Amino acid sequence: MLWQDSIGGLQVLNRQGQWINAKPVPGTFVVNIADYMQRITNDRYVSTVHRVQNYSGNERISMAFFFGFNLNESCGVLDSCVAEGEEKKYDEVSSLESFISILGRFWASLRLHAPET
Repeated sequence: MLWQDSIGGLQVLNRQGQWINAKPVPGTFVVNIADYMQRITNDRYVSTVHRVQNYSGNERISMAFFFGFNLNESCGVLDSCVAEGEEKKYDEVSSLESFISILGRFWASLRLHAPET
């Protein structure tokens, strides 16, 4: 969750593989949906690849907030997120297996989407 100020700098990766600016909207929060939310909602909400590029010359302060899971608990699609006749897109796995998969994709994306120099 992010309360953006006028400095901005947040960028998201669109489906064409281009970084686009997420311009601040006064009085609103930005909520970046993570992979776990994508999994349990059966892709109703999609994880967003994002980064910050601050070229303003002004300080930009960010504080990340994460929450954890019991790594032995199962992670599956919520029944309420599967419409009649729709298939579950994800198998049930432990939270640990899900976390390891997410980390693997994260490190791969760092190599693929390194900032331009």
